Amino acid sequence: MRRLYIAVVLIASLSNLAFAGRYYDARTGRFLQTDPHKEKYPSLSPYCYVADNPLNATDPNGKDIKMIYRKPDGDAGHIILQVVDHSTGKVRATWSFGPKSSAAASTLTNVEGHQTADINAYLKDNKDLLQEATIGTSQETDRIVAKNIEERKKDNEQYNLLDNNCGQTAVELINTSGTVKVNTNSVLPSSTFRDFSDAKKKIDEQKKQEAQKKQEEERKKEEE
Repeated sequence: MRRLYIAVVLIASLSNLAFAGRYYDARTGRFLQTDPHKEKYPSLSPYCYVADNPLNATDPNGKDIKMIYRKPDGDAGHIILQVVDHSTGKVRATWSFGPKSSAAASTLTNVEGHQTADINAYLKDNKDLLQEATIGTSQETDRIVAKNIEERKKDNEQYNLLDNNCGQTAVELINTSGTVKVNTNSVLPSSTFRDFSDAKKKIDEQKKQEAQKKQEEERKKEEE
């Protein structure tokens, strides 16, 4: 195999390109495997690339912004934000902010905050309480959000249940991308997760409408 550039490998004996998520036949100009996110775009062929619009869009790494919600279990619940490569499952950055102390909720104002020490163990221990939602994002959006997550971790900020909790800080980090917007005035993690899920639905619907519009334009061109 000969590496061409990041995330793409040439299989010399087959003249196929191995992208991070699927194989591409350069001789026929077709992907040989379906898009890992095909279920998000039911109106499109699962073999197409960037909604058949490569002049205006790219999908170099296939990343997502994922929000994980742990349902209440004797507390208010918890929100975790991750930037994830959907083709490999590799996590680029994680934000899991909470109070360092285990004090009663009524006293969790301006207390020392911290990140979950072992996120994999946390997710495993709470797997029966977890819900997830993902928003497909661009490489630039991923870069911005991941960078801001790592920078914000250095701030050692205080946790405040009312205006600086796990969900509110996660939404702030998402919105720094400038391309994904989650509207929320919520305090509870359950409401924050609902708002994130609503944003996902709007983005998916917008992409679907754009794809349908393009298909309609192409149909009209063929009829002319």
